[in-house]
Amino acid sequence: MQASVPALAAVAASSSRLRIGTFVLAAPMHSPGRIAWETATLDQLSEGRFELGLGAGRGDAGGTAELLGVPFGSAGERVRQVGEAIQAVRKLFADGTFTPVQHPAPARSRSGCGISGSTRRPRGTTRTSRC
Repeated sequence: MQASVPALAAVAASSSRLRIGTFVLAAPMHSPGRIAWETATLDQLSEGRFELGLGAGRGDAGGTAELLGVPFGSAGERVRQVGEAIQAVRKLFADGTFTPVQHPAPARSRSGCGISGSTRRPRGTTRTSRC
């Protein structure tokens, strides 16, 4: 796993037309607040060209979680964390802390990805729903 946010910020700064995004950011590897804050920052830096893809992480990513010092829960716990991240992004834009450049705001849910082909998603989301 690489640090995607610095790379995306560099691309956003060097291009004015490319859309940028995380295909699937493993939500369990990051705090919901951090995901929300970085989403808002990348939305601003890219002038609305950022798309956030979130997932629950691969089932074999326990070693990466240990390296990062974060707990690696069950598949169900990781899917729940995706929902928490989506809520945090929505809250950050809804409470006026950040005004999204693009409308609707830049989050996309791709929850359930990487869980042995599971299609389970947090309640109230669709595979590619926008906030």
